[in-house]
Amino acid sequence: MQDKSISKNELDELLQWLDNEEAAEYMPDICILLGVAEKEADYSSQWQKLSDKIQEEDVGADHSVILPLRKYYRIMPLGRWTVAAAVLVLCSVVSVVMLKISKHPESIAKIPGAAKNKDAIVPGNKKAILITGNGNEITLDSSLDKIVLQGKNFSIQINKNGQLVNKSTGSGKEVQINTVVTPPGGQYEVILPDGTAATLNAASSIRYPSAFLADKRDVKITGEVYFEVTRNSRKPFVVSMEKNMQIEVLGTSFNVNAYSDEPSVKATLLEGAVSVTSDKSRQLLKPRDQALLTGNGNLLLLTNVDVGCVVAWKNGVFEFNGTDIKTVMREISRWYNVDIAYEGKVPTDLFSAIINRQNSIEQVLTMLQNTLRVHFSIKNRTIYVSN
Repeated sequence: MQDKSISKNELDELLQWLDNEEAAEYMPDICILLGVAEKEADYSSQWQKLSDKIQEEDVGADHSVILPLRKYYRIMPLGRWTVAAAVLVLCSVVSVVMLKISKHPESIAKIPGAAKNKDAIVPGNKKAILITGNGNEITLDSSLDKIVLQGKNFSIQINKNGQLVNKSTGSGKEVQINTVVTPPGGQYEVILPDGTAATLNAASSIRYPSAFLADKRDVKITGEVYFEVTRNSRKPFVVSMEKNMQIEVLGTSFNVNAYSDEPSVKATLLEGAVSVTSDKSRQLLKPRDQALLTGNGNLLLLTNVDVGCVVAWKNGVFEFNGTDIKTVMREISRWYNVDIAYEGKVPTDLFSAIINRQNSIEQVLTMLQNTLRVHFSIKNRTIYVSN
């Protein structure tokens, strides 16, 4: 369903499934994904409300309802998505994935090795390591309101929101260079000394000083990081990465994907304006622009990029839109901390879906397996992919 539409027959099938007892098993996961219930006790009533709202849609017998997810999508918690977006999630995950799973729940057990690995392979969570300037490593977790490190001119603590907050507490000129690293299967939010928020995806890092005393606020990253930069017209915020790309801003929101195993580095602008430079050229970005640094060093500019898809990871979901299986599996590898191996010819199908990142690995693989000509098996911590 690449056109993001749902026919009358498909809508009838969805409503029929909602009334079926088989839906009960998947109700909690889907309610969490759609944000229609805040607590477990509300699942039943909220699910009924969702069903009622869907039935209010004006679906003609000979027409399809176009469900423009982007119209309703916001960079905000999933609970604020509209019913239209919720219907799209349910009905437009390629060949109606949720319906397929409900009709064939036993298919999860068909993934070889899944059962014995269900306790070993789990979704990522909030964890990171702080490496201090003198090389000490401090494990960060989901603790709240906790002092992590107290220096001569700075302090680092985890606040009540679970963010790692860095503060400059003195006027001295001595600074310490700190690094926060998320392992595969980790994610963490860091508040830098200037108030800038940096959210690190799995297998990422950010290196920054304990105070921004120079004429620029310089940080260095690896992996993927989403920034909300505090505006300071006198001190540009500069992000550097290993593949010779640099981003300079005054105050804005943007996402950088600079994983070493990706074929290109991508800087995507959500708000404000940024300047992106490489060894060969420079690009000025407007909102919804993306600078793409290719493997041969060329810096390309893409416009009208789907920014919701780019930052979906920050909002707790995988979002794929015509994505090849290798790109999909790289994201799965980083989030579930598993290795990927291909057996035989690599499947060429393209995948479109929105999947909760807290789903079990079995659920995610079943969704893929039910919608693509692809098969999976699990041995230890390696997922084998074949046609």
